[in-house]
Amino acid sequence: MRAPNLTASGPNTGIAAADETNVGLAGEGFHLVIEADADQYVGQWNTHTYSGSNVDRARFSQLAHETGKDLWMSETGSGGNGIGGNLSMAQRLIDDMRYIQPDAWIDWQYMEEANDQWCTIRGDFAKQTYYKVKNYYVRQQCSRFIKRGYDIITSLCPQSLAAVNAARDTLVIVALNEGSATTHYIDLSLFQDLPTRSRIRAYRTSETEELTNALGSVKIDGSNLTLKLPAQSITTVVIPARAMKVEAQALLHDGGEYLIVPRQETARAITATDSKVTVEDVDYGDAQRWTLTDKGNGTYSFQNALGLRLTAHRNSNSSSLTAQKNQSSEQNFRIESIDFANYKILCANHPTYAFDLSNASSNAGTTVGTWLYADGTTTPTHRQWMLFPLTTPQVPDCIEDVQTDATRSQTVTNLNIYDLTGRRVASDNTGKANLAKGIYIMNGKKVVIP
Repeated sequence: MRAPNLTASGPNTGIAAADETNVGLAGEGFHLVIEADADQYVGQWNTHTYSGSNVDRARFSQLAHETGKDLWMSETGSGGNGIGGNLSMAQRLIDDMRYIQPDAWIDWQYMEEANDQWCTIRGDFAKQTYYKVKNYYVRQQCSRFIKRGYDIITSLCPQSLAAVNAARDTLVIVALNEGSATTHYIDLSLFQDLPTRSRIRAYRTSETEELTNALGSVKIDGSNLTLKLPAQSITTVVIPARAMKVEAQALLHDGGEYLIVPRQETARAITATDSKVTVEDVDYGDAQRWTLTDKGNGTYSFQNALGLRLTAHRNSNSSSLTAQKNQSSEQNFRIESIDFANYKILCANHPTYAFDLSNASSNAGTTVGTWLYADGTTTPTHRQWMLFPLTTPQVPDCIEDVQTDATRSQTVTNLNIYDLTGRRVASDNTGKANLAKGIYIMNGKKVVIP
């Protein structure tokens, strides 16, 4: 390392390392620098993304962000042909922003003479003529609308990128479609003051379009936005809406409903339809919707909409996670924040053990178990999770002032009972439902359970 020479020479110059062409190699090199106690000389971490998986991206991101230093994606490109190659590059940009979360994202080069894939401007250097290629407009679908100072926010669709501005009054959604025509259905219920369609802006680039007005592809109904995407296209929607400002821990609210999503693959979620616990493609179904219950002692339990409770099992010979309807002492977990979006979920009775993806895989069908959170073998992103809220925290209910009805019992018999989302409250086979504190609709009448 040349840091002492740089220091002695006087200029305020730092070292950026190591600009590996592959994100996985960048992570391996990072470990070696740390083991050599040389990370103190590095002022910024750089990687290229010519190759590497999203798992590699997530691991490199965690390592780099733990140091508190700047992180750049300093060079990339994908080649290809025509609009297909351009959209492939857009997917790489989206993956880099979602998983690496860099402070800067940098193309290979601005101008090229021989092709229209490795550049945004193509020129004839001898004739000194230049023109914008399709790649220029594909890039602008992101760079023109997601500006400096915007924050990238969580979106579970891998073909999307979402951001809010610093004032938290504008939401930008970029949606990519490399295949045939499709439709995206977007839930905006975590935003307030949603606009009418006339106040939304939408722009699209495709084989025949370049940042063309695409408002005709947008429909908004309450908090539900529908976006139609033609084949091989990229669309940006700009929505004036107020984002809630909540701290990470405030997102964990008693009675809240969540998807539990792996850090290294946001298109999957923890799922249980029987005793086996796996990650599957996100479908927002009852098997994936987990209600969080605050046990009052720093621990939480998880129960999905099918009535199954996550249950840890640990002895000297095995470690596992199952789902069962019966209650037990192995259903209490501690949730510790790693950074704003990501957590480790630890077994309360065995606090060094955390939710774990078997074999560090995030493929659909992978078993979720428990294992030592830090086992010294790898960066444990396969033991880190996002809790994606499906219900709004810290927002007063629109009918919270309804007077308490004469029906005040915590146990109600032989009634059709619904919560305010319209979801039927499960009851046992005797027709009874034990209700938590809250507001319910019983046979069409609003009732408060105090």
